[in-house]
Amino acid sequence: MTRNLIVFICLVVLAGCATVSKHVPTPKPGPPPKTYASLPLINCRNAMDDENYWIPKLGNPDKLLLTYKEIERLNRSNYARGLLTDVFSKYLWDYKYEEVDRPEEVNPDSGWDQSASKVYSPGVLEGYTLYTYLKAETERIKRVERWQADGQPVPREVFKQLDDNLNLGGIRENNHLTYAITRRRTDVRYYPTDMLITSKRWNVDFDIVQVSSIQAMQPVAVLHFSQDRKWLFAVTSYCRGWIKAHDLITGCRPQELKRFLSPQRRLVVIGHRVTAVWEPGTTRTAERLFMGTVCPLLKKTEQYYQIGLPSKTRGGRLGYKRAFISRHAEVYEGYLPCSVRNIYQQAFKLLHTPYSWGGKGDYRDCSQVVMDLFAAMGLAMPRNSSAQARVGKARYTFSRKNSVGKRRRKLDSLKYPALLQFPGHIMIYIGRVGSHYYALHDIWSFREPDSPKKDKKVIIGKVVVSDLSLGQGSTRGSLLKRLKTINLLKP
Repeated sequence: MTRNLIVFICLVVLAGCATVSKHVPTPKPGPPPKTYASLPLINCRNAMDDENYWIPKLGNPDKLLLTYKEIERLNRSNYARGLLTDVFSKYLWDYKYEEVDRPEEVNPDSGWDQSASKVYSPGVLEGYTLYTYLKAETERIKRVERWQADGQPVPREVFKQLDDNLNLGGIRENNHLTYAITRRRTDVRYYPTDMLITSKRWNVDFDIVQVSSIQAMQPVAVLHFSQDRKWLFAVTSYCRGWIKAHDLITGCRPQELKRFLSPQRRLVVIGHRVTAVWEPGTTRTAERLFMGTVCPLLKKTEQYYQIGLPSKTRGGRLGYKRAFISRHAEVYEGYLPCSVRNIYQQAFKLLHTPYSWGGKGDYRDCSQVVMDLFAAMGLAMPRNSSAQARVGKARYTFSRKNSVGKRRRKLDSLKYPALLQFPGHIMIYIGRVGSHYYALHDIWSFREPDSPKKDKKVIIGKVVVSDLSLGQGSTRGSLLKRLKTINLLKP
């Protein structure tokens, strides 16, 4: 009897445990593990992380890659060819270099007459163009399932709120432009929101709402405002998107802007970032300014540069608000000469800074490294790598049929830095050591073979020096094998 009682009690306990176990919540899956690269990368040495390792290998490092006149010619060419946009031009929204499908639907709140002739004149953008662009860009984002930072799908009601904030019903048949200038470096977005949205679950390093970042003291043309009035839709010289209203000084007259942007003396930021303060000797930050930012230089003392930050006067005009930058900061009076030495020095100042898709936050992606580096020298580069590869006329292009040997021979012919581009990525060629070719670039990841038909993603996530054999043996091939364009940056 006692033995049977013990067996019965054990069965009851086990049954209770089984019942309890059914109610234990299943742990939520987290982000998958990542494989990170160790530095230095393959075929690299720590000594290669110093520009002075490379500069002595050059025949004449102080030779100008581009003179000031050549830079001016390239800048004019970039605007004329549609690689950049003049925000003051009547061709502000020129589709010569852009294909945009027009949805068949029309704005239900507009009552526009689609048979009427369209208005294309300075200072005006017809509403149908603006409406279809905003609609197309946001529909593209919603076309497939998207994810939030916590790994959960973006609910339909969230997209409904974001769509409402586009304020499409507020677009007029003919929209008169206003102008603004950026107070600080700020993000440009496809939606008027800071919300992070990803294309893949847990892929939080790539926010698909991010268009780009834009530096302080840049002119923009404002076309529209969000429903909550916290965002403005604007055209910059290299992209379009939503910018936070408080990061802009609005209501600027074009002539005022042009005068502000053409000061008699300039102070150019040549470091990753410098801080301007409101009063000398204090730490009260006025603004943080990033490489390539151009400031009006008002005067200088032994300890400080006095610069002008954009501000509205009591009369409503665009004026200066004084701020101060230490004479020891990484700044330069006027544009930095575009010499081979300066290109190397500027590039290596950004070494090991984190990768940031679309330049979100304080850092950069591959093409923004190139853009900020050359901005310090007065060269206005486009934002995207494919457009940067088209700047100027001196370049080599390769097809998939071309051998790696042909690419090597072209690299061997280079005497100075050049831009190396393949779809989606751009690098700065810095030289050859032995049989290896090296570039400095801001790279998120590369692939290495894991099995005969499968690759493993290895994350770098920063600006590095790498051998162009990186990725060799993977299904995508090495950086060298994928190389499509060598751009020598010559008019």
